[in-house]
Amino acid sequence: MSFNVKSSSTTAPPRSSQYVGPYLLQKTLGKGQTGLVKLGVHYLTGEKVAIKIVNREALSESVLMKVEREIAIMKLIEHPHVLRLYDVYESRKYLYLILEHVAGGELFDYLVKKGRLTPKEARKFFRQIISALDFCHSHMICHRDLKPENLLLDDKMNIRVADFGMASLQVEGSFLETSCGSPHYACPEVIKGEKYDGRKADVWSCGVILYALLVGALPFDDDNLRQLLEKVKKGVFHIPHFVPVDCQQLLRGMIEVDPNKRLKLEDVSRHSWVTQYVTSEHTPIHRRNRIPISSNRCTSSSSIKRKTQHPSSMFVKSYIVFKGTKAELELELPMVQVVQTTIIPSEEDIDADVFAAMTSLGCFKDRQRLIEALLNSKHNTEKVIYFLLLDRKLRQPSYEDVEDAKQRSHSGSPDVPQKRVDRHRSNGTNPGQSPNPNTHRSGIVGQLAEGSPLVPRRQLYSNIR
Repeated sequence: MSFNVKSSSTTAPPRSSQYVGPYLLQKTLGKGQTGLVKLGVHYLTGEKVAIKIVNREALSESVLMKVEREIAIMKLIEHPHVLRLYDVYESRKYLYLILEHVAGGELFDYLVKKGRLTPKEARKFFRQIISALDFCHSHMICHRDLKPENLLLDDKMNIRVADFGMASLQVEGSFLETSCGSPHYACPEVIKGEKYDGRKADVWSCGVILYALLVGALPFDDDNLRQLLEKVKKGVFHIPHFVPVDCQQLLRGMIEVDPNKRLKLEDVSRHSWVTQYVTSEHTPIHRRNRIPISSNRCTSSSSIKRKTQHPSSMFVKSYIVFKGTKAELELELPMVQVVQTTIIPSEEDIDADVFAAMTSLGCFKDRQRLIEALLNSKHNTEKVIYFLLLDRKLRQPSYEDVEDAKQRSHSGSPDVPQKRVDRHRSNGTNPGQSPNPNTHRSGIVGQLAEGSPLVPRRQLYSNIR
């Protein structure tokens, strides 16, 4: 069996568009369902980025909404093994996502080149994948399109989970309905069109990926799509004898037809094959440790800023806890237990940029109901998502660069890409204005809002710059 060749069609930007902000467009890196990806090189620093180019005129309104959802979701996730979103530029015709560039290419191509991986190398990649996936799930995000084509490698051969175009926010107690993803990696309940738990669907996909890494083939494959789907539904597959016995058990637990019997990510992380001792040189992972966002009552977004620590700057170097000859992955706590939320006094105090991002997520379609949830004095899921997005905005404000403005003024093109800047004042500056670099951000953790849980498991760091 050989892996299927990827294919997609898209419309390239006009040749006259040589720059997106400070980045010179160069070679095409790949193509996706909503656009192509080009290499961008900063004209001053030489920094390389990947620029995903979306043709607004060629896509339906519903697909464009999915792109906006992808942007909002990527703002929620900051993890060493998840591809980063830096900025968003837009023109009348195109939308440009400025993404982290990694030089190692796709895990798919690496696997095709090597045929199959040793258990040792496969374990390294697998650890990084489930670490990133656990972080996503702790933020209520399900990827729903995990496959080697969407797993990139950096120059040190570490994983970056990419392409969140199919990702969805799944709040506790709810189920997803949209059938999506590649049929080779999709679980039976998705294939059947049933309601499903996106987290369990991701576990199935990870099992198929692990199988592919170890075997160099897929557990379910057929040139006929109908036959392929039937094979997935039955869930019967063969594991070659050279796959370690304990790993065979893991694979059967992950690639389990019954979602209620399927291993949870927590079970996977503690499995004997996953926790086998790995030396530090093969675990170059630093996990991010979020700390609770301040829950002090405040009257404006700017006051939130002064009471918010910098969660994603918290690195705990012991992402793996060594116990004898085992190395257990330390899983993330659900953000609903970690993030302490603030009482928002009135509708006028709701950050307009964050609110717009939340409405694009798809699960908060009723705007009035969302407003009521945000103004509720008690801790809830909506407020957790709100403060996570607000935290990202405060730490990484989007404002117009002076050089970008100069470039537009000297350009003869009527449709030069412009950076999508913050519209709402949230840091004591005017919308779009560069913040004062000397502004001090304190790290005060205040009293809990009524009903907000405080989990003392994570160490709180102070004196954050």
